[in-house]
Amino acid sequence: MKEEREIVSEIIVVLRNLGEERFAVLLEDSLEFGDEDFREYLVSNTMWGGSGSLPDQQLFSNGKELNEEMKKELRSDFRKLIIKLGTLQIKNNMTNPRTGMWVSAYTDWERNGL
Repeated sequence: MKEEREIVSEIIVVLRNLGEERFAVLLEDSLEFGDEDFREYLVSNTMWGGSGSLPDQQLFSNGKELNEEMKKELRSDFRKLIIKLGTLQIKNNMTNPRTGMWVSAYTDWERNGL
């Protein structure tokens, strides 16, 4: 779980830079969990579900004043980290039913420069 925790820590930094404090705090709290609870959190709907999940929320909310180029760069950083985390979870057979969908969508968006 060390690698997953490192990726989550990186996601927290990006979220804070985007002004997404609510999810940054939720993820930060999850780092305090033991491995079993952390694993459970990583496959939860909060992480990978639909409306209101971490990837979904990031798409619509931005509580910080940033220029468009910085927003684009930070969102790309976020997507790359979600891809990295999701790919690791898929490799370790530790997924939510939507993990693959988000990894696929974000991979396509990154490939197409969206």
